[in-house]
Amino acid sequence: MTLNRRRSAQIAVALVAVIAATTVPGSPSAAVTGGSAVADGEHRFAVHLTDGVSHGCTGTLVSPYWILTAKDCVTNAEGPIKAQIGKANLTTSTGHDRTIVRSVTHPTLNLALSRVAVPVTDVAVPRIGATAVAAGESLTILGYGRTNSTWVGLLHQATVAVTGVEAGTLAIANTTPDAPTTCKGDAGGPAIRQTATGVEVVAVHSASYQGGCLGETATRRDAVETRLDVAAGWIAATVAVRPRTDFNDDGKADIAGINPSDDMVLHTGDGAGKVTLQGLMWPGTGRWAGSHAFTAGDFTSDGFNDIAIIDSQNNMRLYTGDGTGQLTNAGLMWPAGGLWANHHAFTAGDFNGDSFLDIAIIDSQNSMRLYAGDGAGKLVQKPVMFGAAGAWVNHKALAGGDFDSDGKADIAVIDSQNSMRLYAGDGTGKLVQKPVMFGATGAWVNHQSFTGGDFDSDGKADIAVIDSQNNLRLYAGDGAGKLVQKPTMSGASGSWAGWKWLAS
Repeated sequence: MTLNRRRSAQIAVALVAVIAATTVPGSPSAAVTGGSAVADGEHRFAVHLTDGVSHGCTGTLVSPYWILTAKDCVTNAEGPIKAQIGKANLTTSTGHDRTIVRSVTHPTLNLALSRVAVPVTDVAVPRIGATAVAAGESLTILGYGRTNSTWVGLLHQATVAVTGVEAGTLAIANTTPDAPTTCKGDAGGPAIRQTATGVEVVAVHSASYQGGCLGETATRRDAVETRLDVAAGWIAATVAVRPRTDFNDDGKADIAGINPSDDMVLHTGDGAGKVTLQGLMWPGTGRWAGSHAFTAGDFTSDGFNDIAIIDSQNNMRLYTGDGTGQLTNAGLMWPAGGLWANHHAFTAGDFNGDSFLDIAIIDSQNSMRLYAGDGAGKLVQKPVMFGAAGAWVNHKALAGGDFDSDGKADIAVIDSQNSMRLYAGDGTGKLVQKPVMFGATGAWVNHQSFTGGDFDSDGKADIAVIDSQNNLRLYAGDGAGKLVQKPTMSGASGSWAGWKWLAS
Protein backbone atom coordinates (compact mmCIF):
# COMPACT_ATOMS: atom_id res chain seq x y z
CA MET A 1 0.00 0.00 0.00
CA THR A 2 1.34 3.44 -0.89
CA LEU A 3 -0.10 6.67 0.52
CA ASN A 4 0.30 9.95 -1.32
CA ARG A 5 2.37 12.53 0.59
CA ARG A 6 -0.44 14.98 1.33
CA ARG A 7 -2.82 12.32 2.57
CA SER A 8 -0.06 10.70 4.67
CA ALA A 9 0.66 14.01 6.38
CA GLN A 10 -3.02 14.53 7.16
CA ILE A 11 -3.29 11.06 8.64
CA ALA A 12 -0.17 11.52 10.78
CA VAL A 13 -1.55 14.74 12.26
CA ALA A 14 -4.83 13.04 13.08
CA LEU A 15 -3.10 10.04 14.58
CA VAL A 16 -1.05 11.93 17.13
CA ALA A 17 -3.75 14.37 18.22
CA VAL A 18 -4.17 14.08 21.99
CA ILE A 19 -7.30 13.13 23.85
CA ALA A 20 -8.91 16.14 25.52
CA ALA A 21 -9.79 14.23 28.66
CA THR A 22 -9.10 10.74 29.89
CA THR A 23 -11.63 8.56 31.64
CA VAL A 24 -11.46 4.89 32.40
CA PRO A 25 -14.66 3.06 31.38
CA GLY A 26 -16.03 0.40 33.65
CA SER A 27 -16.12 -2.17 30.85
CA PRO A 28 -14.18 -1.26 27.72
CA SER A 29 -15.90 -3.67 25.39
CA ALA A 30 -14.42 -2.32 22.18
CA ALA A 31 -10.77 -1.37 22.38
CA VAL A 32 -9.24 1.19 20.06
CA THR A 33 -7.62 -1.64 18.16
CA GLY A 34 -10.59 -3.93 18.27
CA GLY A 35 -8.73 -6.04 20.79
CA SER A 36 -8.68 -6.10 24.58
CA ALA A 37 -7.32 -4.29 27.60
CA VAL A 38 -3.86 -5.40 28.72
CA ALA A 39 -3.68 -7.07 32.11
CA ASP A 40 -1.92 -5.17 34.87
CA GLY A 41 1.77 -6.08 34.89
CA GLU A 42 1.85 -7.19 31.24
CA HIS A 43 3.85 -5.32 28.57
CA ARG A 44 5.32 -3.00 31.20
CA PHE A 45 7.65 -1.52 28.59
CA ALA A 46 4.69 0.39 27.11
CA VAL A 47 4.75 4.15 27.83
CA HIS A 48 2.04 6.81 27.84
CA LEU A 49 3.32 10.24 26.75
CA THR A 50 1.55 13.56 27.23
CA ASP A 51 2.42 17.25 27.15
CA GLY A 52 -0.39 18.00 29.58
CA VAL A 53 -1.97 20.42 27.12
CA SER A 54 -3.36 18.93 23.95
CA HIS A 55 -1.11 16.14 22.92
CA GLY A 56 -0.75 12.48 23.85
CA CYS A 57 1.00 9.44 22.41
CA THR A 58 2.28 5.96 23.16
CA GLY A 59 5.90 4.83 23.29
CA THR A 60 8.19 1.93 24.19
CA LEU A 61 10.92 1.83 26.83
CA VAL A 62 13.93 0.47 24.94
CA SER A 63 16.63 1.14 27.55
CA PRO A 64 16.56 2.37 31.15
CA TYR A 65 16.97 5.95 29.88
CA TRP A 66 15.31 5.96 26.43
CA ILE A 67 11.75 5.79 25.06
CA LEU A 68 11.07 5.04 21.40
CA THR A 69 8.09 6.81 19.83
CA ALA A 70 7.03 8.64 16.65
CA LYS A 71 8.73 11.86 15.60
CA ASP A 72 5.38 13.66 15.51
CA CYS A 73 4.93 12.91 19.20
CA VAL A 74 7.85 15.09 20.27
CA THR A 75 8.00 17.77 17.57
CA ASN A 76 4.35 18.81 18.01
CA ALA A 77 4.30 18.89 21.82
CA GLU A 78 3.13 22.15 23.41
CA GLY A 79 4.75 21.67 26.79
CA PRO A 80 7.14 19.43 28.74
CA ILE A 81 6.47 15.79 27.92
CA LYS A 82 5.63 13.49 30.82
CA ALA A 83 6.08 9.73 30.57
CA GLN A 84 4.04 7.14 32.48
CA ILE A 85 5.88 3.83 32.33
CA GLY A 86 4.75 0.34 33.26
CA LYS A 87 1.10 1.26 33.83
CA ALA A 88 -1.62 -0.77 32.12
CA ASN A 89 -4.17 1.43 33.89
CA LEU A 90 -2.99 5.03 34.10
CA THR A 91 -5.06 5.78 37.19
CA THR A 92 -4.44 2.73 39.36
CA SER A 93 -1.41 0.74 38.17
CA THR A 94 1.91 1.10 39.91
CA GLY A 95 4.76 2.18 37.68
CA HIS A 96 6.96 5.18 37.07
CA ASP A 97 6.43 8.84 36.21
CA ARG A 98 9.27 10.53 34.39
CA THR A 99 9.96 13.77 32.51
CA ILE A 100 11.49 13.83 29.03
CA VAL A 101 14.66 15.92 29.02
CA ARG A 102 15.87 15.40 25.46
CA SER A 103 14.60 13.98 22.18
CA VAL A 104 16.53 12.80 19.13
CA THR A 105 14.63 12.42 15.85
CA HIS A 106 15.51 10.09 12.99
CA PRO A 107 16.75 12.00 9.91
CA THR A 108 14.26 10.39 7.52
CA LEU A 109 11.84 8.06 9.35
CA ASN A 110 8.94 8.96 11.64
CA LEU A 111 10.85 7.92 14.75
CA ALA A 112 12.16 9.65 17.86
CA LEU A 113 14.06 8.58 20.93
CA SER A 114 13.33 10.53 24.12
CA ARG A 115 15.55 10.46 27.19
CA VAL A 116 14.35 10.55 30.78
CA ALA A 117 16.40 12.12 33.56
CA VAL A 118 16.16 9.19 35.99
CA PRO A 119 16.48 5.66 34.58
CA VAL A 120 13.83 2.97 34.92
CA THR A 121 15.66 -0.14 36.06
CA ASP A 122 12.90 -2.59 37.01
CA VAL A 123 11.24 -2.95 33.60
CA ALA A 124 12.46 -5.59 31.16
CA VAL A 125 12.91 -3.87 27.82
CA PRO A 126 12.16 -5.67 24.55
CA ARG A 127 14.67 -6.21 21.79
CA ILE A 128 14.56 -4.25 18.57
CA GLY A 129 13.69 -6.67 15.78
CA ALA A 130 16.53 -6.93 13.29
CA THR A 131 14.68 -9.23 10.86
CA ALA A 132 12.34 -7.64 8.33
CA VAL A 133 8.61 -8.24 8.76
CA ALA A 134 6.97 -10.15 5.90
CA ALA A 135 3.59 -9.59 4.29
CA GLY A 136 1.01 -11.85 5.90
CA GLU A 137 2.80 -11.94 9.25
CA SER A 138 0.69 -11.41 12.39
CA LEU A 139 1.75 -8.78 14.94
CA THR A 140 0.42 -7.46 18.23
CA ILE A 141 -0.10 -3.71 18.47
CA LEU A 142 -0.27 -1.75 21.74
CA GLY A 143 -1.62 1.70 22.47
CA TYR A 144 -3.21 4.04 25.03
CA GLY A 145 -5.50 5.70 22.47
CA ARG A 146 -9.28 5.94 22.25
CA THR A 147 -11.60 3.06 21.39
CA ASN A 148 -14.45 3.04 18.91
CA SER A 149 -16.81 4.28 21.62
CA THR A 150 -14.96 6.09 24.40
CA TRP A 151 -11.79 7.72 25.64
CA VAL A 152 -9.71 5.41 27.79
CA GLY A 153 -6.83 5.44 30.23
CA LEU A 154 -5.98 1.81 29.59
CA LEU A 155 -3.34 0.08 27.51
CA HIS A 156 -4.96 -2.04 24.80
CA GLN A 157 -3.66 -4.71 22.46
CA ALA A 158 -4.89 -6.38 19.29
CA THR A 159 -3.68 -8.73 16.58
CA VAL A 160 -3.11 -7.25 13.14
CA ALA A 161 -1.99 -8.64 9.82
CA VAL A 162 0.78 -7.13 7.73
CA THR A 163 -0.78 -6.36 4.34
CA GLY A 164 2.17 -4.68 2.66
CA VAL A 165 5.88 -3.97 3.11
CA GLU A 166 7.73 -0.96 1.73
CA ALA A 167 11.24 0.44 2.17
CA GLY A 168 10.62 2.07 5.54
CA THR A 169 7.00 1.23 6.38
CA LEU A 170 4.45 -1.55 6.85
CA ALA A 171 0.74 -1.53 6.07
CA ILE A 172 -1.42 -3.26 8.67
CA ALA A 173 -5.09 -4.20 9.08
CA ASN A 174 -7.01 -5.57 12.06
CA THR A 175 -7.71 -9.29 11.91
CA THR A 176 -11.15 -8.65 13.47
CA PRO A 177 -13.63 -7.65 10.73
CA ASP A 178 -14.77 -4.00 10.82
CA ALA A 179 -12.45 -3.17 13.74
CA PRO A 180 -10.15 -0.13 13.72
CA THR A 181 -6.40 -0.44 14.00
CA THR A 182 -4.84 2.64 15.62
CA CYS A 183 -6.62 5.80 16.71
CA LYS A 184 -5.73 9.14 18.30
CA GLY A 185 -3.38 8.61 21.23
CA ASP A 186 -1.81 5.44 19.81
CA ALA A 187 0.86 7.19 17.72
CA GLY A 188 4.38 6.06 18.52
CA GLY A 189 3.25 2.81 20.13
CA PRO A 190 4.85 -0.54 19.38
CA ALA A 191 4.00 -3.40 17.08
CA ILE A 192 5.54 -6.52 18.60
CA ARG A 193 6.08 -10.17 17.79
CA GLN A 194 6.76 -13.02 20.15
CA THR A 195 9.83 -15.13 19.40
CA ALA A 196 11.37 -18.14 21.07
CA THR A 197 13.74 -15.82 22.92
CA GLY A 198 11.27 -13.11 23.93
CA VAL A 199 9.40 -10.06 22.69
CA GLU A 200 10.71 -8.01 19.78
CA VAL A 201 9.49 -4.55 18.80
CA VAL A 202 9.38 -4.52 15.01
CA ALA A 203 7.49 -1.33 14.15
CA VAL A 204 6.10 1.93 15.52
CA HIS A 205 2.60 3.31 14.85
CA SER A 206 3.00 6.12 12.32
CA ALA A 207 -0.29 6.92 10.57
CA SER A 208 -3.89 5.73 10.48
CA TYR A 209 -7.01 6.33 8.40
CA GLN A 210 -8.99 6.48 11.68
CA GLY A 211 -11.95 4.51 10.41
CA GLY A 212 -14.07 3.16 13.28
CA CYS A 213 -12.40 5.41 15.89
CA LEU A 214 -14.52 7.51 18.23
CA GLY A 215 -15.47 10.83 16.66
CA GLU A 216 -14.21 9.95 13.17
CA THR A 217 -16.31 9.71 10.03
CA ALA A 218 -13.71 7.96 7.89
CA THR A 219 -14.50 4.41 6.83
CA ARG A 220 -11.04 3.17 5.90
CA ARG A 221 -9.55 1.23 8.82
CA ASP A 222 -5.97 0.29 7.90
CA ALA A 223 -2.83 1.97 9.18
CA VAL A 224 0.87 2.53 8.53
CA GLU A 225 3.79 1.49 10.74
CA THR A 226 7.44 2.56 10.63
CA ARG A 227 9.78 -0.41 10.30
CA LEU A 228 12.48 -0.78 12.94
CA ASP A 229 14.76 -3.31 11.25
CA VAL A 230 15.94 -0.48 8.97
CA ALA A 231 16.54 1.79 11.98
CA ALA A 232 18.14 -0.71 14.40
CA GLY A 233 21.62 0.79 14.01
CA TRP A 234 20.38 4.32 14.70
CA ILE A 235 18.50 3.15 17.79
CA ALA A 236 21.50 1.24 19.16
CA ALA A 237 23.87 4.15 18.60
CA THR A 238 21.53 6.68 20.20
CA VAL A 239 20.76 4.73 23.35
CA ALA A 240 24.33 3.50 23.88
CA VAL A 241 25.87 4.64 27.16
CA ARG A 242 28.13 7.57 26.39
CA PRO A 243 31.58 7.88 27.99
CA ARG A 244 31.63 10.56 30.68
CA THR A 245 34.07 12.61 28.61
CA ASP A 246 32.25 12.32 25.27
CA PHE A 247 31.68 15.99 24.48
CA ASN A 248 30.76 15.74 20.78
CA ASP A 249 28.17 12.97 21.29
CA ASP A 250 29.79 10.45 18.93
CA GLY A 251 30.07 7.69 21.53
CA LYS A 252 33.85 8.00 21.91
CA ALA A 253 35.75 9.35 24.91
CA ASP A 254 37.33 12.77 24.36
CA ILE A 255 39.74 14.87 26.42
CA ALA A 256 39.07 18.44 27.55
CA GLY A 257 41.95 20.40 29.01
CA ILE A 258 43.18 23.87 29.90
CA ASN A 259 46.20 24.62 27.73
CA PRO A 260 49.22 26.87 28.49
CA SER A 261 47.24 29.88 27.17
CA ASP A 262 44.42 29.26 29.68
CA ASP A 263 41.98 28.17 27.00
CA MET A 264 39.53 25.30 27.36
CA VAL A 265 40.40 23.02 24.44
CA LEU A 266 38.80 19.83 23.17
CA HIS A 267 40.68 16.83 21.80
CA THR A 268 38.25 14.35 20.24
CA GLY A 269 38.86 10.63 20.66
CA ASP A 270 38.87 8.12 17.82
CA GLY A 271 37.83 5.20 20.01
CA ALA A 272 41.19 3.51 19.46
CA GLY A 273 43.34 5.34 21.99
CA LYS A 274 44.21 8.46 19.97
CA VAL A 275 42.91 12.03 20.20
CA THR A 276 42.86 14.89 17.71
CA LEU A 277 42.82 18.61 18.47
CA GLN A 278 39.30 19.92 17.77
CA GLY A 279 39.43 23.52 19.00
CA LEU A 280 38.13 25.82 21.70
CA MET A 281 35.15 24.78 23.77
CA TRP A 282 34.50 28.35 24.89
CA PRO A 283 34.98 31.49 22.74
CA GLY A 284 37.85 33.87 23.45
CA THR A 285 41.29 33.23 24.85
CA GLY A 286 42.66 33.22 28.37
CA ARG A 287 39.21 32.86 29.90
CA TRP A 288 40.20 30.07 32.28
CA ALA A 289 43.18 31.69 34.01
CA GLY A 290 43.11 30.99 37.73
CA SER A 291 40.65 28.11 37.42
CA HIS A 292 41.42 25.04 39.46
CA ALA A 293 40.80 21.37 38.76
CA PHE A 294 37.68 20.43 36.85
CA THR A 295 35.65 17.35 36.03
CA ALA A 296 33.22 16.19 33.36
CA GLY A 297 29.89 14.39 33.16
CA ASP A 298 26.17 14.84 32.62
CA PHE A 299 25.24 16.87 35.69
CA THR A 300 21.94 18.12 34.25
CA SER A 301 20.62 14.70 33.07
CA ASP A 302 19.96 15.92 29.51
CA GLY A 303 22.21 13.36 27.83
CA PHE A 304 25.04 15.80 27.08
CA ASN A 305 28.28 15.95 29.05
CA ASP A 306 29.10 19.09 31.01
CA ILE A 307 32.08 20.53 32.88
CA ALA A 308 32.16 21.47 36.56
CA ILE A 309 35.08 23.69 37.55
CA ILE A 310 36.36 25.69 40.50
CA ASP A 311 36.83 29.08 38.89
CA SER A 312 39.24 31.91 39.68
CA GLN A 313 36.80 33.23 42.30
CA ASN A 314 36.76 29.86 44.08
CA ASN A 315 33.21 29.12 42.98
CA MET A 316 32.03 25.69 41.86
CA ARG A 317 30.54 26.57 38.48
CA LEU A 318 28.80 24.47 35.86
CA TYR A 319 29.29 24.76 32.10
CA THR A 320 26.75 22.68 30.25
CA GLY A 321 27.68 20.87 27.04
CA ASP A 322 25.60 21.00 23.87
CA GLY A 323 26.75 17.71 22.32
CA THR A 324 28.94 19.45 19.74
CA GLY A 325 31.90 20.25 21.96
CA GLN A 326 30.76 23.72 23.03
CA LEU A 327 29.83 24.97 26.52
CA THR A 328 27.28 27.34 28.07
CA ASN A 329 27.69 29.00 31.48
CA ALA A 330 24.91 27.52 33.65
CA GLY A 331 25.74 29.20 36.95
CA LEU A 332 26.86 28.08 40.39
CA MET A 333 26.47 24.47 41.49
CA TRP A 334 26.68 25.47 45.14
CA PRO A 335 24.62 28.42 46.42
CA ALA A 336 27.33 30.59 47.99
CA GLY A 337 30.40 31.80 46.18
CA GLY A 338 34.05 31.68 47.18
CA LEU A 339 33.71 28.60 49.37
CA TRP A 340 35.93 26.27 47.36
CA ALA A 341 39.30 27.89 48.13
CA ASN A 342 42.04 25.34 48.83
CA HIS A 343 39.94 22.44 47.58
CA HIS A 344 42.20 20.25 45.50
CA ALA A 345 41.63 17.69 42.79
CA PHE A 346 38.14 16.30 42.24
CA THR A 347 36.30 13.91 39.97
CA ALA A 348 32.78 12.85 39.03
CA GLY A 349 30.83 9.61 39.28
CA ASP A 350 27.59 8.19 40.62
CA PHE A 351 29.17 7.33 43.93
CA ASN A 352 25.94 6.92 45.94
CA GLY A 353 24.02 4.85 43.38
CA ASP A 354 21.05 7.21 42.84
CA SER A 355 21.65 7.55 39.06
CA PHE A 356 22.72 11.20 39.37
CA LEU A 357 26.32 12.30 38.86
CA ASP A 358 28.17 13.32 42.03
CA ILE A 359 31.48 15.01 42.83
CA ALA A 360 34.21 13.55 45.06
CA ILE A 361 36.75 16.17 46.14
CA ILE A 362 39.78 16.54 48.38
CA ASP A 363 38.60 19.49 50.44
CA SER A 364 40.47 22.26 52.25
CA GLN A 365 40.88 19.94 55.26
CA ASN A 366 42.46 17.25 53.06
CA SER A 367 39.46 14.96 53.47
CA MET A 368 37.80 13.12 50.58
CA ARG A 369 34.24 14.42 50.66
CA LEU A 370 31.19 13.60 48.60
CA TYR A 371 28.93 16.22 47.07
CA ALA A 372 25.87 14.44 45.73
CA GLY A 373 24.37 15.72 42.48
CA ASP A 374 20.63 16.31 42.19
CA GLY A 375 20.45 15.68 38.42
CA ALA A 376 19.74 19.36 37.77
CA GLY A 377 23.22 20.81 38.16
CA LYS A 378 23.24 21.41 41.93
CA LEU A 379 25.10 19.68 44.78
CA VAL A 380 24.34 18.50 48.33
CA GLN A 381 27.19 18.03 50.82
CA LYS A 382 27.60 14.49 52.18
CA PRO A 383 30.01 12.84 54.68
CA VAL A 384 33.67 11.97 54.19
CA MET A 385 34.12 9.04 51.81
CA PHE A 386 37.23 7.40 53.30
CA GLY A 387 39.65 7.80 56.17
CA ALA A 388 40.04 10.30 58.97
CA ALA A 389 40.10 14.06 58.47
CA GLY A 390 43.28 15.09 56.67
CA ALA A 391 44.02 11.60 55.32
CA TRP A 392 44.36 12.84 51.74
CA VAL A 393 47.13 15.38 52.24
CA ASN A 394 49.63 15.51 49.35
CA HIS A 395 47.44 13.39 47.07
CA LYS A 396 47.84 15.03 43.71
CA ALA A 397 45.18 14.08 41.17
CA LEU A 398 41.99 12.03 40.85
CA ALA A 399 40.11 10.27 38.08
CA GLY A 400 36.77 8.56 38.29
CA GLY A 401 35.63 5.40 36.53
CA ASP A 402 34.51 1.83 37.09
CA PHE A 403 38.02 0.42 37.10
CA ASP A 404 37.13 -2.95 38.63
CA SER A 405 34.03 -3.54 36.45
CA ASP A 406 31.59 -4.10 39.32
CA GLY A 407 29.14 -1.43 38.16
CA LYS A 408 30.12 1.04 40.90
CA ALA A 409 32.09 4.25 40.50
CA ASP A 410 35.69 4.10 41.75
CA ILE A 411 38.50 6.63 42.13
CA ALA A 412 42.08 6.33 40.87
CA VAL A 413 44.52 8.68 42.60
CA ILE A 414 48.20 9.58 42.54
CA ASP A 415 48.82 9.36 46.26
CA SER A 416 51.34 11.01 48.59
CA GLN A 417 53.89 8.29 47.70
CA ASN A 418 53.49 9.02 43.96
CA SER A 419 51.79 5.67 43.42
CA MET A 420 48.64 5.21 41.30
CA ARG A 421 46.20 3.65 43.73
CA LEU A 422 42.63 2.47 43.36
CA TYR A 423 39.85 3.29 45.81
CA ALA A 424 36.87 1.14 44.92
CA GLY A 425 33.40 2.59 45.42
CA ASP A 426 30.78 0.61 47.35
CA GLY A 427 27.80 2.29 45.67
CA THR A 428 26.73 4.10 48.85
CA GLY A 429 29.24 6.95 48.83
CA LYS A 430 32.11 5.20 50.57
CA LEU A 431 35.48 3.91 49.31
CA VAL A 432 37.62 0.85 49.94
CA GLN A 433 41.38 1.08 49.48
CA LYS A 434 42.81 -1.32 46.88
CA PRO A 435 46.35 -2.09 45.68
CA VAL A 436 48.54 -0.01 43.41
CA MET A 437 47.21 -0.03 39.84
CA PHE A 438 50.54 0.09 37.96
CA GLY A 439 54.27 0.16 38.67
CA ALA A 440 56.37 0.30 41.79
CA THR A 441 55.93 2.75 44.63
CA GLY A 442 56.78 6.26 43.43
CA ALA A 443 56.46 5.41 39.73
CA TRP A 444 54.13 8.35 39.06
CA VAL A 445 56.36 11.14 40.31
CA ASN A 446 56.18 14.24 38.11
CA HIS A 447 53.14 12.92 36.32
CA GLN A 448 50.58 15.67 36.11
CA SER A 449 46.85 15.86 35.54
CA PHE A 450 45.06 12.77 34.30
CA THR A 451 41.56 11.72 33.33
CA GLY A 452 39.54 8.54 33.13
CA GLY A 453 37.54 7.14 30.22
CA ASP A 454 37.21 4.19 27.89
CA PHE A 455 39.59 5.60 25.31
CA ASP A 456 40.18 2.34 23.44
CA SER A 457 36.49 1.30 23.34
CA ASP A 458 36.97 -2.10 24.94
CA GLY A 459 34.39 -1.50 27.66
CA LYS A 460 37.01 -1.05 30.41
CA ALA A 461 37.96 2.20 32.13
CA ASP A 462 41.37 3.59 31.14
CA ILE A 463 43.54 6.49 32.24
CA ALA A 464 45.06 9.21 30.05
CA VAL A 465 47.87 11.09 31.81
CA ILE A 466 50.42 13.80 31.07
CA ASP A 467 53.54 11.91 32.04
CA SER A 468 56.91 13.07 33.36
CA GLN A 469 58.09 13.62 29.76
CA ASN A 470 55.09 15.88 29.04
CA ASN A 471 53.52 13.32 26.73
CA LEU A 472 49.83 12.40 26.80
CA ARG A 473 49.97 8.66 27.39
CA LEU A 474 47.31 5.99 27.62
CA TYR A 475 47.20 3.41 30.39
CA ALA A 476 44.58 0.87 29.40
CA GLY A 477 42.49 -0.66 32.14
CA ASP A 478 42.12 -4.43 32.36
CA GLY A 479 38.71 -4.29 34.07
CA ALA A 480 40.17 -5.65 37.30
CA GLY A 481 41.79 -2.53 38.73
CA LYS A 482 45.13 -2.75 36.94
CA LEU A 483 46.64 -0.74 34.06
CA VAL A 484 48.74 -1.56 30.98
CA GLN A 485 50.98 1.12 29.50
CA LYS A 486 50.16 2.05 25.88
CA PRO A 487 51.61 4.51 23.34
CA THR A 488 51.18 8.25 23.41
CA MET A 489 47.77 9.53 22.41
CA SER A 490 48.56 12.79 20.62
CA GLY A 491 51.33 15.14 19.57
CA ALA A 492 55.09 15.08 19.45
CA SER A 493 57.29 14.27 22.41
CA GLY A 494 56.92 16.89 25.15
CA SER A 495 54.04 18.68 23.44
CA TRP A 496 51.83 18.67 26.54
CA ALA A 497 54.18 20.79 28.65
CA GLY A 498 52.36 23.61 30.41
CA TRP A 499 48.89 22.03 30.26
CA LYS A 500 47.23 22.75 33.59
CA TRP A 501 44.31 20.36 33.92
CA LEU A 502 42.53 17.56 32.13
CA ALA A 503 38.86 16.86 32.79
CA SER A 504 38.85 14.08 35.37
